[in-house]
Amino acid sequence: MTDGVDPLRVEEVSVSFGGLRALDDVSLRVPAGGIIGLIGPNGAGKTTLFNAVTGAVDPVRGAVWLFGQDVTRWAPHNRARLGVGRTFQRLELFGSLTVKENLVVAAESHAGRGGLLSDLLALPASIETRAAAEERATAVLAELGLDGHADAVAGELPTGLSRLVELGRALCTEPRLLLLDEPSSGLRAQESRKLADYLRDTRERRGTSALVVEHDMAFVLGLCDYVYVLDFGRLLAEGTPAEIRRDPAVQAAYLGEDTETHAGSAAGG
Repeated sequence: MTDGVDPLRVEEVSVSFGGLRALDDVSLRVPAGGIIGLIGPNGAGKTTLFNAVTGAVDPVRGAVWLFGQDVTRWAPHNRARLGVGRTFQRLELFGSLTVKENLVVAAESHAGRGGLLSDLLALPASIETRAAAEERATAVLAELGLDGHADAVAGELPTGLSRLVELGRALCTEPRLLLLDEPSSGLRAQESRKLADYLRDTRERRGTSALVVEHDMAFVLGLCDYVYVLDFGRLLAEGTPAEIRRDPAVQAAYLGEDTETHAGSAAGG
């Protein structure tokens, strides 16, 4: 990655659905190596902003930049080719495949393998691609402590392990930027802390940057370097986790009476 270029920059983005303004002049940035949080109450516009970044929706104004390139009108798959990996709030695993097979599929897709005909004919290019994908999947399984579950059927896993497999699939695409949509959804506190540890480790090992879209305040404040808060489609606040905890506007809109509880849980995570 080019020095000084942010992996992600959102500039004054607005999104409308009919007459409803879902996002209004929102800006944020993910610096190189940063883990950045995006939080807010239900209906705040978090998912809409995430979709604007991934290319699922088009802004009516503003711009989205990935690694120094204006991708505002790019298709999602073209954005992914820049080195963007993502996870989903609703798990997108192949339930009938094993854990390792799920990762191999992701690795092969990233490599752009020759396709079904090459597989059927066992052409060398396909064999080499499969071998490389197997090697990458094996390495990621070890990285996430999933090697003991490699042969487990993905559809039979508990939620905590499934979230790790989803992260593993994203890592198999060798991302420079991770977009994580509600990664702690459905997890117990201990599982959330474990996931946060893996995300920190991923940054240390790979230098991967991340945007974490979340509802779990404790998870975000315990993990992220910097946090943006949305409310009714507008940027309400931004700052370090400590600054967000103290912000009266955030307390009124999001944390309410549970501010101290959230802050204490995050510090413990």
